[in-house]
Amino acid sequence: MGKEWVGSATTLYSDHWTRLEVTGFIIGNNDVRMYIETDGIQAIPLTFYVDGAQMEKKAYSTTYCDGDQPGCRWNIMVSSSNSTRDVDTRMGGRWVSLAGPCRNSDDIYLTVLGGFGMPPLQHNIQSWAQTPGSFFQNTKILDRSVSMAFHIKNKDLRITHNPDASPLHKLRQQLIDIFKPDVTKDNEPFLFSYQEGEREIFLNMRYEAGLEGSWDIRNKWVDSMPIRFLVVDPMMFENNRNVYTLDIQDSTWFASIGSRVNGQWAPPLGFNETVLCLETGTKGEIYAGGTFTYCYNSVTPGDITPMVGIAYWNGSKWTALNTDANVWINSMSVSPTGTLYVTGLFGQIGGVAANNVAYYDGTWHAMGGGLDDAGNAIAVAPNGKVYVGGDFDSVDALDRFYIALWDGGSWQAMGAIGGFDAAVTCLEISKDGNTVFIGGKFSNENTGGLSLLKVCKYDVNTNLFSVMGSGFNANVWAIKLSPDGILYAGGEFTASGAVTENYIAYWNGTTWLPMGSGMTPVVGSGITTWVRGIDIGSNGEIISVGNFSSAGNVITERAAIWNGSTWVNIDINIPGADYFLSCIIINEKGDYYIGCGTNVGVGILNFSGMTVVTNTGSAESRPNVYIKGKGRLRRLENQTTKKILYFDLEILAGEEVFIDFGKLKMYSTVRGDLSYSILPGSDFADFSLIPGYNKIACFINDDVLAVAQISYQPQHWSADATVNAEALY
Repeated sequence: MGKEWVGSATTLYSDHWTRLEVTGFIIGNNDVRMYIETDGIQAIPLTFYVDGAQMEKKAYSTTYCDGDQPGCRWNIMVSSSNSTRDVDTRMGGRWVSLAGPCRNSDDIYLTVLGGFGMPPLQHNIQSWAQTPGSFFQNTKILDRSVSMAFHIKNKDLRITHNPDASPLHKLRQQLIDIFKPDVTKDNEPFLFSYQEGEREIFLNMRYEAGLEGSWDIRNKWVDSMPIRFLVVDPMMFENNRNVYTLDIQDSTWFASIGSRVNGQWAPPLGFNETVLCLETGTKGEIYAGGTFTYCYNSVTPGDITPMVGIAYWNGSKWTALNTDANVWINSMSVSPTGTLYVTGLFGQIGGVAANNVAYYDGTWHAMGGGLDDAGNAIAVAPNGKVYVGGDFDSVDALDRFYIALWDGGSWQAMGAIGGFDAAVTCLEISKDGNTVFIGGKFSNENTGGLSLLKVCKYDVNTNLFSVMGSGFNANVWAIKLSPDGILYAGGEFTASGAVTENYIAYWNGTTWLPMGSGMTPVVGSGITTWVRGIDIGSNGEIISVGNFSSAGNVITERAAIWNGSTWVNIDINIPGADYFLSCIIINEKGDYYIGCGTNVGVGILNFSGMTVVTNTGSAESRPNVYIKGKGRLRRLENQTTKKILYFDLEILAGEEVFIDFGKLKMYSTVRGDLSYSILPGSDFADFSLIPGYNKIACFINDDVLAVAQISYQPQHWSADATVNAEALY
């Protein structure tokens, strides 16, 4: 029979871990066992979890031993084996009680605590140069200073006839031995625990001042002193870790159009055939144009509404703007007054006769005699003039070769000799309205004029076209001008002159420059490799869509983001080789709408999974993420804080990947350091969980039994978090 030591009964909590301890002694026996059980007979079966069990051959309890802690090591596998602490290390020291029921001496005790509330803050501001006041930049949380007042005495001194101060020195030495810097290894901080409620919280502190010594030699009975400590990491933390399983991928049906609204992908219902163009109205409505003939009102088969070629989305449903047959819309543009201009291939729209071009201001109107062939692009200038490009060579029975200008009452020719030698596919107008940028299939001005090679610009004031560098070696299908005046072009081209530019490039004012290594074709696709649509987000991101498998050697699945230095992915995957994305529009709220340009019916759209993580701490925390393959990690985002990490990492079957945002490390059990896999533009150093609600998006595709978890240690501003208060967030 052996001895048995039983710990005191402890109440367990559902929202945090509780540390339990029991001590005992044994002589001449190495058979020591630990049992964990509930106290008494439970009327209802009780489920509880044990995070770790630790046994020590010491006369006192130390901090827990975990292979990731200083002075500890995993015996074999990280987080999957026993861990040990070297016997000669100073880390993992003993617990010393300074106050509370565990304090077994009444000769020295703590009387006053200071600095355990909120740490000080420093607000960084910048003065306005020409106007009164300043503007706020950010807030820096400063290190905190903590103070403790100790009172020491010896009650037995008062009954002696010859008192001396040596007992007081002995008591003071106890404090010195606790707080002196060489009691820890390499001047590590010591761990301070505080608990006045159900939650135990901790600080890492270093002694700073107070034990220099000042006492009255006439008084040999009592002494008191305030001691000051420095806390360089000012946040308090729990001995607790909350874990959430992440949803790594969701999917939905995809019928020619999809949307990413408030970070969540979903189909805004959908159409039976292609969506070739998208535009935003002045009230925020989304216009869609294409070759479709009806809209799906739901996923229920047969629940359809006739909608031919054009419709608008008001946030909850599509509304038809036409039901006439044989209407094919290629391009749309909204004027500053809200009038919608469209071009494509049609002879009648909304019951009004109009040849391939029209406008809508509540009712449909023709624009003169219209075009003799399809229009491919339309754009409205700030002054209300309308530019149209396409396959036509006659407008109002007048020679207008592939491009023309509508001045509000008639069609005007453009350029010295009236247009080009081949079709125009895209248009963009400068903010001042003085320059029109044009892309297409043309090589020259009409009838042997200026050599233009697929792209050029038009000066409104001189009525002349001019070259833009070396042009391109194949067709241009999309052009977009950024707010800072940089022009982006996409299409079928692979070079501008001698410079390789795979399907996308930008104009710096004098020449076309590549954007990384450009795009890579989709293997096995019978569709042309191209960039078909470009738009620019409010944060300056350049988003391109088309038919390509990767951008800059990063797998991007027909849609990619250029962040100014590199390509990263949008969190979607469209299985199959018979799709291409034809257009994209980003509204002022940052929502994406994308159109699909292939008549393959309803397909599947895979995208980020969403998980709500509730941070129970009162301060932000740096989490850890664990992923076990197989799968391709592409994106991790906290949509509440707008912080994103981009990846293009294939995680092997059984490989375990760890992302530690506190230590800014990413590594795996197979390949070691993986920090190289975090793509430029990622918010690695700023990724955190704020108190309360956090919406986490995680995208891992091509997965086979892959799992992902996120965990965090609750942090707190103040020791007042030791009790649960009513949350204000």
